[in-house]
Amino acid sequence: MHVLYIPSWYPAKVGDTNGSFFREQAQAMSAAGTRVGVITPAFRSFSSIQALTSGSFGIHQENDLGIPTLRLHGVRAFSWNHALNMRFWEHKGIQAYENYACQHGKPDILHVHGMIYGLAWASAIKQKYGVPFVVTEHSSEFALANIRPKLLAYLQEQVQHASRLFAVSRDLGRRLTSTVTPPSHLAWNTMPNLVNTNFGSRVPNRKANPLPGRLNLLTVGVLQPKKGHAKLLLALKEVIDAGVDVGLRICGGGPEHKPLQQLIQKLGLKDRVALLGNCERETVMDEMAACDAFILSSDYETFGIVVIEALASGKPVIAPRCGGPEDVIDPGKDGFLVPNNSPIELAAGIQRMAHEVQYFKAADLRARCIARYSAAAFVQRHELVYDSVVNSKGGLAPLES
Repeated sequence: MHVLYIPSWYPAKVGDTNGSFFREQAQAMSAAGTRVGVITPAFRSFSSIQALTSGSFGIHQENDLGIPTLRLHGVRAFSWNHALNMRFWEHKGIQAYENYACQHGKPDILHVHGMIYGLAWASAIKQKYGVPFVVTEHSSEFALANIRPKLLAYLQEQVQHASRLFAVSRDLGRRLTSTVTPPSHLAWNTMPNLVNTNFGSRVPNRKANPLPGRLNLLTVGVLQPKKGHAKLLLALKEVIDAGVDVGLRICGGGPEHKPLQQLIQKLGLKDRVALLGNCERETVMDEMAACDAFILSSDYETFGIVVIEALASGKPVIAPRCGGPEDVIDPGKDGFLVPNNSPIELAAGIQRMAHEVQYFKAADLRARCIARYSAAAFVQRHELVYDSVVNSKGGLAPLES
């Protein structure tokens, strides 16, 4: 089987976490014996003259651990006009595909990760060269209603050419059903992400939790409003004022760094909260190993890869009912789910974790996570789908619940 991945975003270099889970998925399929290639856009916004004079243009290729990876660099020149913009994306998709196929042969199937704008590439390739494609959607933009009506209409039209449609969680699938309605013979089924099982392989460094008896929490995410760090700090203050000894370490950088610093100072949490800035994957693994529990505070998550990374690390999770975590967390076994958008409910979850954290066994948490989200489970699900499409068996490939 020869599968060509078309991720709408992808790591630009070693250590880049943007789309790193797409790369890990491609590597998992390749390691299992599937022939995998990647073509991906790497366009810059045409926001200034610097976009024309700096950065790369054209096709750049590399062999990434045996996976031929082709990045098409350039400038998004027609964002101001929908019709021209979509023709631009379709043309670039054909260009990237033809370059890839000339060197590596025609793939059996395309796999789009993120419809904007990988779907334009795949649909154009399907209509010109007859290669079937499947879609897995990951983006919260569909849930947050941030997509322009013309683009939604375009996606609605192009998705009719797909052979299978998947969302990474049931909640996202329900939302997509009403925003990008599938053809009558298809549905938005669930296809979860995989976990990097290197999480859980580290020896805890207790320097990150120097005070015995303190509940040391970790959260990981870009510092932006939708990740809910401000309400997490308010929850932490509530818990500390109630007499619970708890600390928090935050991995992530972003536009909210300074406001969060100011809020930490205002709430008197300087000795309880550490803003660690952008953390490379290795650092996150070390932090996961050292914490007592992981906490998520997002307004919405399509899946929440950090949640399964924490579980693979043997750590219980506190998370709001914000979409993806409901599929992942078995309350009482994997941690706790709390009502969304409420510092008070987050505080209640922290207090409960402080009293019950000793009942969660790391080996059990990791074993359940690996059984559902390991590379082996991921590969098995995808092989069923690819075989069904390529061999025209019909029906939807069965998925684990």
